[in-house]
Amino acid sequence: MLLATTILTKAGHRTDGANNGLEALSAIRSRPYDVILMDMMMPEMDGLDATRAIRKLSGSRSEVPIIAMTANAMKGDREKCLQAGMNDYLSKPIDKAKLFEKIEHWCGDRDRGHKTMGARAEAGDFDSGAGNAAADSTSDLTADAKNTLENLHASLDDLEKNIKAG
Repeated sequence: MLLATTILTKAGHRTDGANNGLEALSAIRSRPYDVILMDMMMPEMDGLDATRAIRKLSGSRSEVPIIAMTANAMKGDREKCLQAGMNDYLSKPIDKAKLFEKIEHWCGDRDRGHKTMGARAEAGDFDSGAGNAAADSTSDLTADAKNTLENLHASLDDLEKNIKAG
């Protein structure tokens, strides 16, 4: 999720993060968000359970678009996410163009001004023009490479957990 946060921040979005599903649930109860990017594998409460809990909230907070972000690209994972109440699904590694496409799809016509977040997640205020911002400098590319490596390590950790879980 660090890579998604970096991409969104560089494009001018405000982001919040949550380390687990319980933190995400607490955050959505305390303030509105435009979109939630929800990691599937988290301690204490996974992304599916966190999504189900968010959908049970009263009022408009239960209707915030939730996009799953996961290293799990196995058959049936997308369907599990949608059945839990998520609106969409992105597999890792993160494709910047697809990330902005999904956010534009779910937030493009909405009132802007709220933050975006997710469990081990990020999000931000979405400005459809901000997705065109590109990392041009060497330092930006180096930071992107470091974030990609961190994302790879997190994906490998998720894979190892899945293998151990059977």
